[in-house]
Amino acid sequence: ARFYKGRGVYNNGDQTALAMPLYYGLVPANWRAAVVRRLVEDINADQYRLDVGILGDKCLFRVLSRYGHTALAYRVATQVTYPSYGQWILNGATTLWEGWGTKAVLPTVQQGPSSLNHIAFGDILGWMYNDLAGIRPDWRAPGFRTIVIKPHPVRALPWAGATYNSRFGTIQSQWRWHGKQLHVNIIVPAASAAVVTLPGVGDAKVICNGGPLHAPLSNAVGVNGMKRRGGQAIVSVGP
Repeated sequence: ARFYKGRGVYNNGDQTALAMPLYYGLVPANWRAAVVRRLVEDINADQYRLDVGILGDKCLFRVLSRYGHTALAYRVATQVTYPSYGQWILNGATTLWEGWGTKAVLPTVQQGPSSLNHIAFGDILGWMYNDLAGIRPDWRAPGFRTIVIKPHPVRALPWAGATYNSRFGTIQSQWRWHGKQLHVNIIVPAASAAVVTLPGVGDAKVICNGGPLHAPLSNAVGVNGMKRRGGQAIVSVGP
């Protein structure tokens, strides 16, 4: 609490100072909305540019998705102005770099020599798996015996998907926009169960294998039930 300055600001109020306490669950419930709002305002004011190092980068994208701002996270992830992942790609990067730029590649960037093959900024890949595509382990059933599938689709991206080869078999989550409809395809190993959360459903019809799902029970093979909560459809599948 001694680092909280009021009005949603931790420490110096930069992206790392705001994202890290949110990520690690250190922000009291009554302060959370203000801190998230301040983080979003800071990113917008910075014109969606990253203002983080290795530690803040791990937290930023996941926090934005956790609090309902995946579209903003995607916009930051696809920026091409320095500093960004996009400017790496525009300058020929085929690997993750240690820093946002090097003098050898970007002469205007005042940074010393650093590695051009470094995992430090690699957690964005975890965000793509866990949040954008939505594949997560259930920590109460380690090893993907139970799977959490909770994709975060964004309108600016036509589709996204991820595959993970678990000890029980292949797990896949893929979503794609078809006009105003969102199609979600999942693969769950035969010995695993999954809880699938479909965001932004509201009262819309949920179709599975060509037939509608009805809460609380379902008529689809392999689906054990469905409930609606907070505008989401939560579907239980598996043995």
